[in-house]
Amino acid sequence: MSLSSIKLTKKAGGSVIDHKPLFSSNSKTLYVGCGPILRLFSTDTGEHIQDVEISAVALDKPEGSIVDISLHPFDKNVVIICFEEGRIISWSFETNLVINNMVLNINDQSAVRMKLYVIAEKNESFDILIGAKDNNCDFMTVFAFSYKTGILKYSIQKRFDFLMHSWSVTEFGGADFLSGIRSNALSVFNLKKRKLNHDILIGNNRYFTCVVCHPTEECVAAGDNTGRVILYYDFLIPNKNSPHHVYHWHTLPVNDIVFSKIGSIFYSGGNEHVLVKWTVDAPDVKYFLPRLSAPIVHTTMSSDNQFVAVSTLDNAIFIVNSHHRVHCTLQQFTWGFISIPGQKLFPSGLVIDSRSNCIVMNGKPGHIQFYSPQYSSLIYNMDIVGQNYVSQERNANIVNVEVVAIQFSSDGMWLATAQLGEDSDFCSDTLLKYWLFDRKSQTYKLSTNIRLQHNITKIIFQPFSEDDGCNVEYVVATLCSDNKFRLWIDESVSRKIVGGWNCKSIGYYREQPLHDICFSSDGSILGAAFGPCFTVWDMSTNTIKCSLTKGSVPLKQVVFAYEDSSFIAVVSTGSTLLVWNLLSLTLIWTLDINISFLVADPRSDHIAAFTPNNSLLVFKASSSKYVYEKDKLCENDVNILSACFFPNSMNIKIANDSISWLSYSSLYFFTSTQELMAFEYQGKETRSNDLSFISENIAPTPFKALIANQFTSAVDKSEIKSHLQLGLPWSQTVTQFINSPAHAMPPVHLLCEPFLQSLVISRPLQAGN
Repeated sequence: MSLSSIKLTKKAGGSVIDHKPLFSSNSKTLYVGCGPILRLFSTDTGEHIQDVEISAVALDKPEGSIVDISLHPFDKNVVIICFEEGRIISWSFETNLVINNMVLNINDQSAVRMKLYVIAEKNESFDILIGAKDNNCDFMTVFAFSYKTGILKYSIQKRFDFLMHSWSVTEFGGADFLSGIRSNALSVFNLKKRKLNHDILIGNNRYFTCVVCHPTEECVAAGDNTGRVILYYDFLIPNKNSPHHVYHWHTLPVNDIVFSKIGSIFYSGGNEHVLVKWTVDAPDVKYFLPRLSAPIVHTTMSSDNQFVAVSTLDNAIFIVNSHHRVHCTLQQFTWGFISIPGQKLFPSGLVIDSRSNCIVMNGKPGHIQFYSPQYSSLIYNMDIVGQNYVSQERNANIVNVEVVAIQFSSDGMWLATAQLGEDSDFCSDTLLKYWLFDRKSQTYKLSTNIRLQHNITKIIFQPFSEDDGCNVEYVVATLCSDNKFRLWIDESVSRKIVGGWNCKSIGYYREQPLHDICFSSDGSILGAAFGPCFTVWDMSTNTIKCSLTKGSVPLKQVVFAYEDSSFIAVVSTGSTLLVWNLLSLTLIWTLDINISFLVADPRSDHIAAFTPNNSLLVFKASSSKYVYEKDKLCENDVNILSACFFPNSMNIKIANDSISWLSYSSLYFFTSTQELMAFEYQGKETRSNDLSFISENIAPTPFKALIANQFTSAVDKSEIKSHLQLGLPWSQTVTQFINSPAHAMPPVHLLCEPFLQSLVISRPLQAGN
C-alpha cells in the first residue's frame, strides 16, 4: 500500500470573480473561470451544471488559471478562453472538443484581460486583443494577435492602469476603437489607423476607475473615484472637446459599468453593495438594488437584455432579471473580505458541527456559514450580529461588527459565538451569545446575550459522551484578552428556564499572559498556557492541580490527544514541541521544530502539525516519529489559516501506519487564498458503516477499559417481526430526480407516474387471498 492513496484535493473555494462571467448566446448558461476550470451554471435555477478542465482536455495537464473568456464571433457554440500564460484555447460545448489551441508571444508578460472584435466580416477573420501587465511596473499594454495564425500584429503604445476594467473596445462608423484609462486621462484609439484619436483629462484630484464603450453610439462611459459616471460623446473627431453628461449617485469609486444591448440603459456598481440602473436619456431616473452581500466587482449583460450578472467580492454572482430583482444566486462558498487593512481573515477558524455534519466558519460580515463536505456545497449563512453592513466612506474607515469566535457543544444543541465591534476609537464592544437549536424550526435561536469589557479570542465547550444521557451539564470556557479564562454554565435546569448562562468562575495564574486553553478528551481537566507554564485545572472545582514548565519561552498552543493517548498533552512554543504525560507528570519527548498550529483528531490518537513553510507533519502523541509528512501544501505566498479533522462517514480499515491516520477522519485546512483543501484516503479497502467496533474492540481511554463491554438481562425479549428490505426502493429514482439539471428535465407530468410507482412497495400475494 503506497502513499499515493492519500489525495490532496480542493473541496471548495477558488475564485469565480477573477474576470467577468459570460452568458451563452441563448442566455440560459453562465460561463465562469475558476482556476484552470471552466464552470457552467444555469441562469434559471443557479444550479452548477458542469466543470470542464479545458487545459487538461487540450494538453493532458493543467495550464494555470483562466483570466478571461469570450464567445466566438461567428460560432456561438464555441467559447474562446485565455489563460494567464497567454495560451488561447477554443472549446465547443456542444461536442466537448478543442477547436483551436495556441500560445501567444507576449514577451514574458502575464496576460490578464482578453477582448475579441471582428476585423473583416467577409472572410470571417478577427483579431484577439490581450491586455498584459509589464513585470516592471503597474501598467498594462494591449497587444493585437491574429486568431488564425497567433502572430502579433501590433500593440498600443500607450499603457493603461492595471485594473479590471481599464480598457474597452467597440466598432462604430466602419472602424474599431479602443478606449483606455490611466489615472486622470481617458484615451480613445482608432485601431484601423492605429493612432490616438482623443485624450480627455479630469481634475480636482479625481481619477478614472473603469471604462466601457457604448455598443451602438459614438460614446464612452467612464467611472471615477468620487462615484461619478461620465458619458463622453463625439470622439471620432480628433482633439475635439467632447460633450459629456454626468450621472452621480455613488459615494465610493465606481468599479464597473455595463450597457444594455442597444445602449438605452446602463448599470453601475461599486463598494456601496448597491446596483444602480440608469436611463441614458434621463439622468435623474434611476433604480436601485440595495443590500447585496459585498462590494460589486463585475457586471455583465446578457445578449437578450433579460439578465445582468453581478459579481461581488464575497465570491458570489447574482443573476438580476429585467425587473431589477435578484433571480438567483451562484455561490458554492462564501468568501470573507477585508474592508480595512490589518483585519484578520476568517478569525474563527474551522469548527465542526456534529448535528448537521458541517464545517462552520466565518461567512459574510457578521455571519457564519455552514459548509457540507458530504455534498460539497454551502448549506446556509447564519446572521450572528443582526446588523446591516455599513459600507465604507471616502475619508473614514468604518469598522463593522465581526464574529471572532464560534464553537458547538458535543451534541450540536448549543452554539456559542463572540462578536467584536467598536463603540468609539478607544473602546471595543464584545458580545458573547449562546444559541439553542430549536428542533421545530430547525434553526438556532438566541438564548443568552452577554456584554463584556474584554475581548474573547477562543471558545470551547466541555466534551461529554452520549453515555451521559440527560444528565449533561453544558460548560463553556472562554479565552479572554485580560489574561484570564472564564467558565460559563447553563443554569436552565436548576433555574427551570430556557437557556440561562452565567459565569461560574475565573481562572488566572501569577499574572502570566494567557495564550491558549484546551479541554481533555473526557472534559475532566482543562489545560491552560500561562506564559511558559502549562497549567492543569480540575473542572469539578476549577482549581489548579499542577504547573509544568520547561524553559522560559512562552507557550502558544495546547492540545490534548484522544483515544489511547488521552492522558498526553502536546504543547507548542512555536519553535519547540513539548509532550507531557499527565499521569506521571513527566516530559515524554521534545522536538525542536517551527510550528504554526496543531490539530488533534478526536477519533484517533493522531495529531497534525502545520509549519510556517506550509508543510504538514502527522504523528502520534506517544512518539516523536512522523507517520506522514508532506511539503509545499501551497505556494510560498499563501498561508494556511486553520485546519480541522472531519469524521469520515464510513470508517476505513487500514493497516499501514503511514495511511491509517485517515481511517476515521479526513484532514481539512483553509488557506489565505480562501480555498478549502482536504487530505483524504482514496484506496480500495473495504469500508465499515458500523461504528460499533470502535467501542467493542478499542478502549477510547484508559478509564473506559474498566467498564464492561456487555450487559446481560433476565428480561425476556419479544421478537419483533419486520420486512427484510435492503436499501430504499425509491432512492435511485429520487437520486436521478435531484441530480438531473433543471434545464434538461422533461415536463413534470411525465415524471409523476414513474416517481409514484417507485414509492409503492410490492407485497407477495398469500394463498386464500
